[in-house]
Amino acid sequence: MSLSKPSSLPREFYLSIFSHLSIPDLLSASQVNQNWHKSSLSVLYANLHINSKTQLSIFHKYSLLQRHNGLIRSITLCRINLDVQDKLTLANECKDLISIKLIKCSNLTAEFLKDLAKNNAKSLEKFCIWGENNSNLKNFKSNKKNIDDDNNDNNNKNKKKIININNDNNDNNENNENNENNENINKDNNNTNKNNDNNNNNNNNNNNNNNNGCTEVTNDLLTPMLKFCGNIRELRICGAKITDNFLTNLISFRDNEKDDVDNYIQNYNYIQNLNETDGVNNVNDVNDDYIGNNNNNNYYNNSNENNIISPLYSPQSPKNISSSFTTINSQPIINCTYPNLRMLDFTECFSLSAFGIAELFSPSPQHLPKFHTLILQYNPEYELDLEFFEFMANNFKSQVFKIIILNSKRFDSKNRKILQTFARVSKDLDVLETKKDNIQAIKREREMTDDEILRMIED
Repeated sequence: MSLSKPSSLPREFYLSIFSHLSIPDLLSASQVNQNWHKSSLSVLYANLHINSKTQLSIFHKYSLLQRHNGLIRSITLCRINLDVQDKLTLANECKDLISIKLIKCSNLTAEFLKDLAKNNAKSLEKFCIWGENNSNLKNFKSNKKNIDDDNNDNNNKNKKKIININNDNNDNNENNENNENNENINKDNNNTNKNNDNNNNNNNNNNNNNNNGCTEVTNDLLTPMLKFCGNIRELRICGAKITDNFLTNLISFRDNEKDDVDNYIQNYNYIQNLNETDGVNNVNDVNDDYIGNNNNNNYYNNSNENNIISPLYSPQSPKNISSSFTTINSQPIINCTYPNLRMLDFTECFSLSAFGIAELFSPSPQHLPKFHTLILQYNPEYELDLEFFEFMANNFKSQVFKIIILNSKRFDSKNRKILQTFARVSKDLDVLETKKDNIQAIKREREMTDDEILRMIED
């Protein structure tokens, strides 16, 4: 029995086979014939991982993002120091993405994240940003304070020396000798100031080394992009210095009435322009180019539900807005409703408090109608303790709370008398997990490595 020619096989067969191949094999397959080339590229670019600046430079050199941007549905950047060209290319060329992951990248800006979210407002379902863990930053601040204190002490000592010398000069009336002493003291003082400047410069360098040059993930960095995350299903903000104010911004209406009208009209025109010029398809319309059976493509097969956002209406919206605006099929979010959000992950975020987390569910979780999973760091210093998690489990039984505990000395650092050991807290969490079906305890000996992070967030 003769075999069918490779070029005569249905496209789905190639995609199914290629989805199980490694990148070197895919590159080899792309050189067999035109059909193989087209099919292999569809799989190769569907879930794009860029882990080095050299790799990103190759994409720029051969304009690969521009040539194959229609194939990219997920992009992961890990430890990339982004320059202006990188950010412009990514924001302008990477459109209709389903998933964006930024792992410990440098030179991220609020404007870049906002543009990236805006250009993917209709399609974006998963967003992950992971900063450097905060332990190094805390150590740096402590060291900086000690250095500044030492510098101030040195300055005060020199000032006292000058005062004493001046008093001696007045008493002894030895003008020439006094002038020489004053000059020497001034020189010593200048040298001390130079040493202080050097200490500060070294201190700043230590900060970059401790933080590995990664951009700090803060409220100001993330807040501008939130209004374009209306279709988001999974939001991971990890290793961040976000505070309760970010959670308030996540669910509330922040702008005044005039800005709301301008933003609403601007967003409406933006979506209308997308519909008329770009012809963007939703996930249901993804063609056979993106069919695959491996883990890298599972979201193509599982994304058919909850794709289309229902028309949004905010009771706080200005009355003078035309009612026609409320009939938009999909739009960047500017009110307090995230209709598709199912999961929030705040791993290694040590500045969130129990009060801020409770605000997500107050007065009722109607602004998050499909919300299911919340991942939090155990942190009694901010009242994220066993009592709080038990309270949440009792009152919100349809939600799952995953609690991460690290084997570290962060617990109640302000009150060492009640410092609890990792073993004790782990045991208490096990008891709580047994009592409550919607509590899951995750125990780790340390912060996650880059490889562990990438494996965990893999689609």
